[in-house]
Amino acid sequence: MQVLENLATAKDNGADGAFLINHGVLNHKELLNIYSSVRQKKQYCPGEFWMGLNFLGLSAIEALEFISSSENFIDGLWSDSVGLKIRSQTPTEELIKFYWLRKKKDWEGLFFGGVAFKGQEYIENPSMATHLVMPYVDVVTTSGPSTGYPPSIEKIKAMKGTLGSKPLAIASGISSENVEQFLPYTKYFLVATSISSDFNNLDAAQVKSLAKIIHEWR
Repeated sequence: MQVLENLATAKDNGADGAFLINHGVLNHKELLNIYSSVRQKKQYCPGEFWMGLNFLGLSAIEALEFISSSENFIDGLWSDSVGLKIRSQTPTEELIKFYWLRKKKDWEGLFFGGVAFKGQEYIENPSMATHLVMPYVDVVTTSGPSTGYPPSIEKIKAMKGTLGSKPLAIASGISSENVEQFLPYTKYFLVATSISSDFNNLDAAQVKSLAKIIHEWR
């Protein structure tokens, strides 16, 4: 019920989609079960509302292997870390395996891969890291230094300069008060803190306010 209530808040107030995330409360099987149940609702069936998953505790390839057998289409997968090897300036073997596994499984969703992301190894040169992972992810996803804090505009400009026409996502610190400066460089905003009334529930007015600013600019 908590998921359904928050999806309704998101959809009815202009959000373009939503990620379901377990945040350590559920294991990955329970999260997928909830996702599957929600997808059976007419208003959230595939094609009606964009929905992705973030399996905290699973690597990107573990998540892909887990969902590939599901009958329910997964619009997107989000992984905080793509496992970039900074010192050797190479992507990990796991990321390369993920790339080929998705081709083999013919998964057509969007992969949001974390680069220069909070809680991961500090990356001094986000542009270089972005260049290394570009061939393997659909949406390079970055963040500020911690939850609730946005990245610097200089960081976003640098990463977008490397990406060119490929999309960039920001996954922390975005609000109605600061989103406009990021709009020219960022296609996706993964937001929770600034649009929530508490840890478990979205705030309808805040969702509507943020969605309105983004949609009017575009």
